[in-house]
Amino acid sequence: LREGEFLQSPNLVFILYMRFDCNLVLYYGKISIWDTETSGKGIGCFLRFQKDGNLVIYNQYHNVVWS
Repeated sequence: LREGEFLQSPNLVFILYMRFDCNLVLYYGKISIWDTETSGKGIGCFLRFQKDGNLVIYNQYHNVVWS
């Protein structure tokens, strides 16, 4: 999941959005209900679900920002 991309639940209620400021946010409708608190911690960030089961945010240099 790259900056500006999102995943949406089948019922369109929940959205997991990778913001351009490197923060991953879960929305319930228009209300933010959870985030990774990684705003401003990188540019060119992307989210990856690894083979070992970890969910990780990397910056443009592939350094871990959040896991």
